[in-house]
Parts: sequence; C-alpha cells; structure tokens
Amino acid sequence: MIEREREHQQQAEDVTAFDELTIAQTNGLAAQSSATIPRPFFEWRYNGRADWVVNDKNTVYLSYTAQTNDSQNDQSDGTGDLTNGNFSFEQHGQSIHAGVPVLEQPDRQ
Repeated sequence: MIEREREHQQQAEDVTAFDELTIAQTNGLAAQSSATIPRPFFEWRYNGRADWVVNDKNTVYLSYTAQTNDSQNDQSDGTGDLTNGNFSFEQHGQSIHAGVPVLEQPDRQ
C-alpha cells in the first residue's frame, strides 16, 4: 500500500512584522515581505507484508513500513519573511522478519 498526502497551507504574517519588513524592503534591505508564509507539507507512506507457509507446521512473514515527511516553514512564528525559511525532513522505516512455528497439540484420548 502506498499513500501520498500533499497539503498547501499558509500562515498569516503578523501585521506589525509585515509593515516593518515592507519598510525594510523598500529601503534596500534583503527582506522579502509577504502577508502569508507558505507552509507546504508532503508525506509518503509505504506498507507491505508477505506471508509464506513453509509447511503445515511453519510459517514466515515479512513486514515493511516506511514514512517520509517534508515540511517547509513549519517553524514559522508569523514574524519572519520569505527569506527566513526553514524545513523539516524526516524518514522513518521499520521491517519485521519472523518465523512462526505451529506447535502440535498432544492427542487427548
């Protein structure tokens, strides 16, 4: 199974910070004022499992799960500009390999 999530959010900029950054930008500073800060979030999730019956007493399975997150400007507090970007990139993965023997029950008479 593969899942994909894409969100395009934005955070409103603090009015005072926006006004001050606009003044700084018009006076030649490198600020890039914006009324909103884009905060896109992209995620992928992968899940898989395979089962194998070796014989009537033993089975084996393999399971794999992974997740990847890419989040830009997720730490923005609404007082920065477009050059004050930050991002988070996370990857998680897990795999499980197991053999499961089937125990015989003694015959009860």
